[in-house]
Amino acid sequence: MSPNVKRLGEVQNSILRSPKQCSENYTWRQKARLILRTYPTLYNLMANVYTKCSACYSGFAYRTAVLEKEWSARDASSAEAYWANRNLPSKDFLLQNITTPSPANMLEIGCNCGPNLYKLSLKYPDATIVGTDINKMAIQKGNEWFREEGISNVKLFALRAEEHNQFPDKSFDVVFSWAVLLLIGPDKIGKVLKEMFRLAKKELILIEKHEEDEKKDPRGLGYVDHGYWKRDYVCLLKHIIPDFVYGRIDVIKIPEEVWHPAGRGRISD
Repeated sequence: MSPNVKRLGEVQNSILRSPKQCSENYTWRQKARLILRTYPTLYNLMANVYTKCSACYSGFAYRTAVLEKEWSARDASSAEAYWANRNLPSKDFLLQNITTPSPANMLEIGCNCGPNLYKLSLKYPDATIVGTDINKMAIQKGNEWFREEGISNVKLFALRAEEHNQFPDKSFDVVFSWAVLLLIGPDKIGKVLKEMFRLAKKELILIEKHEEDEKKDPRGLGYVDHGYWKRDYVCLLKHIIPDFVYGRIDVIKIPEEVWHPAGRGRISD
């Protein structure tokens, strides 16, 4: 064993044997953790309580209602900023990953004013393209801007993600979301995905924060990562969709230039 590794081991052992001799530079949390580690059973119990309390806090602080309220209150200037991005090269990523040939109709859940739908409308001028969002101002401005561009095959509606009852089952060849489900907490994510699955006839695409981690997210309901919900969508779909077939799914890492940081996935049905 190298000297450095051996000394590291000796320092760690001395800390465990003499927690009261911790350096004065340690914070009270570090000191408490070191003391608790001398009582493994108590330490494990406290760690489990802390983990569960943290999860409960995240579920409350980042619950869907809180994020929906913030999103729906955004003004026209926010929509203008989104519309200004409609020609970004990153929008081509969606076009490249639609595998359905010549889709007749498409739906985006959480479209804001429709910047993701702009290039879609140009590539598929004969398709009926629908976008929905909770922000009424963004929907109003988006419809205005599409008319000004002379684009008639895009229609936007003010709807909640889980409420699309006006559309029958399998109404759209392609249904997708882009950085929207990361705002949906465990209280609604099941309802939203079931609704998207119900509406999709051929293909479901989720461009979201995705990570397959059974320890952090055993049921795919998600955990908060830098203020947004990250989850295992493969696991979640298997739990909420009875006839879900694992072999019909693809997970593709999005390039950093499309969405930084990387680690999001595309899921197609």
